Amino acid sequence: MTPSSHFYELAYMIKVSDVCSALQGIYDGNLASEYIYDQWMESEFDPMEQIALVTVDNKIEGWFGFDMLQEGKRLCDCMELIKPEMIMSSDTPLLEAISAFSNSAVPFLLLLRGQQFSGLLSYADLNKLPFQLCLFALLIDLEMTMLKVIQLSPSQSASLLSAGQSARLKDIYAKRGYHNDLRGNPYVSKLLECTTITQKFSILRKYTETNQAIPELSSKFCKVAEDARNAIAHPSLQSVTLLPREALLPFIVWAEKFEREMQSYLSSHEYLRPITIPTIGADSLDDILSYE
Repeated sequence: MTPSSHFYELAYMIKVSDVCSALQGIYDGNLASEYIYDQWMESEFDPMEQIALVTVDNKIEGWFGFDMLQEGKRLCDCMELIKPEMIMSSDTPLLEAISAFSNSAVPFLLLLRGQQFSGLLSYADLNKLPFQLCLFALLIDLEMTMLKVIQLSPSQSASLLSAGQSARLKDIYAKRGYHNDLRGNPYVSKLLECTTITQKFSILRKYTETNQAIPELSSKFCKVAEDARNAIAHPSLQSVTLLPREALLPFIVWAEKFEREMQSYLSSHEYLRPITIPTIGADSLDDILSYE
């Protein structure tokens, strides 16, 4: 993936404030845990998903979650201190937050707007729609490049599909309204546009040459890419973590390498790309027909 790719453009455009969650509140550290327990239990929100801040001598010093409350103790006795690595500016690009989660074990990031805490960012927040859009852009860019590679030899690539797969692709081809050739058959290069990301991976792996030229085809992240692409394209009502925290940044790095390898392969096979024949204008055609 190049720095100018759709993924990077979106991941820098979207800020952490666009996907963050609200803090439950800011409480005096001298308050009894029982007071918070009763208050949060009566809330309409799941108390186990709430995080609040604690003040000591009118200064914000720590944070706590519902599971940290202890009977008979004050909040300041139950809290964890806020560490510098847990604080991030609210206008930080999403891509930098991904790196922060990858390089640190902090449970969440507290967002600072000016001199006030404005929210918190947990890893689960990255599964919200704005980041799904970024990830989908990354996957679509990869899939488009994969398509260009298998279209270098359209007929040979199509021959690697099973009879059942070919029949289903022809149905999709017809539903998309693509034109047929003079024999009434689909244009093979356009038929390949109807393949799924799984089928594109399968075709690429069946070529000895692409396997050698594109080593990342053997990576475990190929299956991760398939699953993430399908999960985003076909969402369910159930919240799904697209990628584990420890795998997200390595996955993005893999996608960059995979894209570079494919682009290099395409460059080395430039001569195999379809040639576009310019359309002859009416005046030029008349000149040709009248030539003696």
